[in-house]
Amino acid sequence: MGKTSKSIVFLVVYSLMVLAIFFFRLGGNYYIKIVDWLTYITPLISVFFGYTTFKYFGKESKQGKSILILTFATFLFFAAEVIWNLLGNPVVSIADLFWFSGFFLIYAAIIYSILMVYGDYFKNKKRVLIIAAISIIVSFFYFKLLPLSWNSEISPIENVVTTGYIFADLVLIILLVIMLSIVFSGSYSLFWIVFALAILIRVVSDVLYTLNYESYEVGSMIDLGWLFNYILFALSFIVLKHKAEALL
Repeated sequence: MGKTSKSIVFLVVYSLMVLAIFFFRLGGNYYIKIVDWLTYITPLISVFFGYTTFKYFGKESKQGKSILILTFATFLFFAAEVIWNLLGNPVVSIADLFWFSGFFLIYAAIIYSILMVYGDYFKNKKRVLIIAAISIIVSFFYFKLLPLSWNSEISPIENVVTTGYIFADLVLIILLVIMLSIVFSGSYSLFWIVFALAILIRVVSDVLYTLNYESYEVGSMIDLGWLFNYILFALSFIVLKHKAEALL
């Protein structure tokens, strides 16, 4: 069994373990503690595979630079998860600075990767207009679901941070529209499919949290979505490295 197969088997086994823990709430009174540890371990798994993929491509290659940015973004999310849990899952905390920083790095990595590989894709004005129109329509329905408003029952900083996450996820949705347009145009790779799925799960989980943050509890299905975001990040790194090795 090659390294790629072993890595994928590891992720499959780990995913099944995570699903079993959440659906059967394994651990009894220690369930929440187990979820906390999964929250720490899972992003680190993604960081590990991201780093090994970066090492394979090297810091001088364009792919290496893109993977390094994504890996560092995942590490910032890991730091945010640790801080947020240690502080007792507050609505607003210093952890938000790490999350927002991670979002901006993900934007940078996605845009850089798309322009690097599919730069000519956007020279077609009709295609760009179609993507823009779809993005506007998606944004319209997104704001229908999460309308911008000022909640007088929470603090101003909580309002600002919550609104910030709404816009942060909207940017991810627009980038997801672009990635999906590339996939459906036929100019796709398995890496982009897996990575787009990871982004989609992240956005759905974030939206559910925004809609239910006052009633959110550790160990909910929202947490499961966030964990699988990291697992799919890890899988996308493995797939990208495997494809490069296969071409040698």
